[in-house]
Amino acid sequence: MHLIHQVHPAFCWGSPKNSPTFPSNSGRKRINILGGYDPQTQGFVHYTNETNCNAESVLKFYNLILQRYPLAQSIILILDNARYFHAKMVRDWLADKKIICCFLPPYALNLNLVERF
Repeated sequence: MHLIHQVHPAFCWGSPKNSPTFPSNSGRKRINILGGYDPQTQGFVHYTNETNCNAESVLKFYNLILQRYPLAQSIILILDNARYFHAKMVRDWLADKKIICCFLPPYALNLNLVERF
């Protein structure tokens, strides 16, 4: 999920002589959120950063999940097909871990429970 903290007016009325102005934040800052939802416990795990969402941030997120569930025999993640989930660094790291990745079909984000938050 990529949130942008900006003003986006949808509709407004203003005099044609004076264009309306809105206070807004400076710059184009992003907040990247990798989140995981556990439907059995209703728990939520997340990792946020303000730089880029890449393979390194995915590995940090996966480590948070492993810390949250240290006794689990296996952890199944339902993921979209973002490139960073398929990175070679991530695949190599997962080779000896208890995390199993299942990828959703393209354009089927409605099947991902975490997207409902």
